Amino acid sequence: MGRRERVRQKTQKHKQIKKLAKKLKPGGALAAAAAAAAVSRGKCLRFTPNERILVLGDGDLSFSAGLAEHVNNAEQVTATTFDAAKTTEEKYGAAFLHNAQRVRERGGSVLHGVDARRLQRTLRAAVARHQLPTKHAGPFDAVVFNFPHTGKQRSHLNKSLVANLVEDVPNVLATNGRVCVTIKLAPPYDRWDVPSMETDAMAFVRRLDFDSSVFPGYRHVTTEKGAKPLMKNAQKANNVAAPSTAATLALRKEESKCKTFVFQLRTSGAAAASAGGEEEMERREEQEEEQDPEKTRQRQDTQAALAALGWTL
Repeated sequence: MGRRERVRQKTQKHKQIKKLAKKLKPGGALAAAAAAAAVSRGKCLRFTPNERILVLGDGDLSFSAGLAEHVNNAEQVTATTFDAAKTTEEKYGAAFLHNAQRVRERGGSVLHGVDARRLQRTLRAAVARHQLPTKHAGPFDAVVFNFPHTGKQRSHLNKSLVANLVEDVPNVLATNGRVCVTIKLAPPYDRWDVPSMETDAMAFVRRLDFDSSVFPGYRHVTTEKGAKPLMKNAQKANNVAAPSTAATLALRKEESKCKTFVFQLRTSGAAAASAGGEEEMERREEQEEEQDPEKTRQRQDTQAALAALGWTL
């Protein structure tokens, strides 16, 4: 093929893309079709209605709400936030309340105070506090954590957040269960080398594209209110009821840098899970409790609730 022919084909393709872009509207048929096509090709994150899914660190719960709509049945979805319910509402306001309602209306559950670094322990404690069925503590077919961040601009802390999750997640996974971690491949996150975080229990198996349009209404929000947004175009698109085509395309371009890393439980994975890091955190918490009677009382209440379910803290 000659140079002139290659230029002609490239120009024609560019014209087709521009023509399609004019038809692209958020939530429109074309956007939905594009998302469906990407899912059918298996190139982006997707789930099925029968899967038991745990969502971690979902700030305003917009991903969980979109996931509930994506699978069209949220009875198997357990949505969680790191902060307590009151703190989460203070950060994200009406959006959080609306998304929590969307999850519950489709049969899903919402838990607060779940820490990905001490997953099994804090998840069980949250289930006990919320007086939910024990199925919400696992086992799960999939655990999802999008754009993990501690809220502190310390790359090593945010990287260790992912590593700790991969270490502890086998304790809540079903056979062949997987954990899906999405990050933006831009500094400093692109230097984390996420695949290298695989363990004796969890094997890195694939990298997928991330398309927010698969999960209707999803928007990325920062861990700390007022922090610098991860995706500036996402913030612009979220601040208006009907983003322009240009804004939507800019968001899609920015999202193209976002990838989902999937780890799968090895055959004997649950037995290989490490508890060293969790033991160190427990030791620190006990030291803090000695100086704070209120924390001691809360811990005792949680222990009593867990004992009623036959669990220990």
